[in-house]
Amino acid sequence: MKNSTILLSALMLTALPFSSFAKPEKSLLDSGVIQDIQNFLQEDIVVMAILNQNSKYKNLDNQAVLDLDKKWRAERKSEDQPLIAATLANPLSSYLTRIQAHSIGLYSEMFVMDMHGLNVGQSNITSDYWQGDEAKFK
Repeated sequence: MKNSTILLSALMLTALPFSSFAKPEKSLLDSGVIQDIQNFLQEDIVVMAILNQNSKYKNLDNQAVLDLDKKWRAERKSEDQPLIAATLANPLSSYLTRIQAHSIGLYSEMFVMDMHGLNVGQSNITSDYWQGDEAKFK
């Protein structure tokens, strides 16, 4: 998808119990899981949400992106959370939450970003709204 970045952050679980500190014997993030993620990303709900947010925020400059991220961080500490609530209540977030719930613990967090690295949808509240400064976006 041109000018768009999509990322699902997946927790790589192992065949060992969580209490074990030994090196994992097997990653559950295999080619089948990768194919599932690619399939998730092809769904209209994902594509349309990204395109809509890219259009909505197409003229944002760096300061506006930082301001949105600052607002998100402030809302995390507040009872009034309009940006967080709107993001978590959107159809894409519901879709990602449903995928995470059915994954039996494979995904600890799922989120999709727009062309600026801003969250479009997510399964859980993230610590920040802007992922564009992180390696996973770059």
